[in-house]
Amino acid sequence: MSDISHNTNDIKPLGLDLNTFLVVLHLSQLLNIFIPSTGFIAPIVLWLVFKDQSPKIDLQGKNIVNWVITSIIISAICYVLSIILVGLFFMYIFMLLNLYFIVRGAIASDKGELYRYPLAIPFFK
Repeated sequence: MSDISHNTNDIKPLGLDLNTFLVVLHLSQLLNIFIPSTGFIAPIVLWLVFKDQSPKIDLQGKNIVNWVITSIIISAICYVLSIILVGLFFMYIFMLLNLYFIVRGAIASDKGELYRYPLAIPFFK
């Protein structure tokens, strides 16, 4: 994690201050709890729509999208492994890690820090 400070006083995506928007960007992944697939789609759409407004949004968005893609891959592997039951254990562990990483990212964003998801494959740099 590193501080990514830019002059962003006038940027208000969705009417929110920048750090609050970044918190929402991270937490939007949790929408899967309520409506399947929205937790994958929402952060990608928010990043694509607002990435040109701030380097912070673009950088955090890339990290989040990398994690979203990685989590889809990990979930698919766990699903396949569930045939031999070990995948159910890994899926449970992954769900806990995913929740921890998302909340950790939101907390870091609220402090103005860049959060890189530890297991994310860097598809976008």
